[in-house]
Amino acid sequence: MKWVRAIGGIAVAVGLVVGWKFYNKFSTAATVRAIFLSACAEESQCIGAVEQHFQSCFDANYHWGGRRKAGHLNGNTFTDCLREKAGAPVLPHP
Repeated sequence: MKWVRAIGGIAVAVGLVVGWKFYNKFSTAATVRAIFLSACAEESQCIGAVEQHFQSCFDANYHWGGRRKAGHLNGNTFTDCLREKAGAPVLPHP
């Protein structure tokens, strides 16, 4: 029965790691979305473009990381993706 405890402990550890990675991804997404929406400064076309294309560009440019490297967002390609999908004049330059 000791093997059941060992497997249970491993399952809990893996669950915690995966949960932490998901938390970091969603936390980063919320922060970046808030930054882009505040940069739009009440321009409805800009806000609409961010709301419409944010998730697909974020998912394409967020890297989960590995055992020794934290997850991160490639900001340059993310911004390029938003501009490409929304149209260059819509989004302001940071």
